[in-house]
Amino acid sequence: MLSAKKFFITGYTLFFLSQPAMAETVLSSQYSACVAQSTDIADRHQCVHTEINHQEKRLHATLQKAQAQLSHSRNKALQKSQRIWEKYKQAICNFHLDPDAGKMGLLDADTCVMQVTAARAQQLEVLTVAGE
Repeated sequence: MLSAKKFFITGYTLFFLSQPAMAETVLSSQYSACVAQSTDIADRHQCVHTEINHQEKRLHATLQKAQAQLSHSRNKALQKSQRIWEKYKQAICNFHLDPDAGKMGLLDADTCVMQVTAARAQQLEVLTVAGE
């Protein structure tokens, strides 16, 4: 029998090992190509904004799919977790917006939004696949 502490540590470890976002966040091949062709910060920023739009659409589609698969009570829990996640995204990415870093600070904050959104979409995709 596992002690409460060992159970928590084991569960915590398994949770994070099972999270695809922790392994590698999936970004589009168009983003990679855009970054490879970018020549300055403005180009890179445009790549990030295009990818943010792509990842937000991906997240929205995944949320709709999850909502269609879940019971009413699980949908309420998903909505609650999504609201909390939105606050987390805003807080963590606002931290990356260093006012002393100029355009690089803005790029860093937007890159955070891109990566966090992609990770959330990927996390929910695992949920929807498991529900199929």
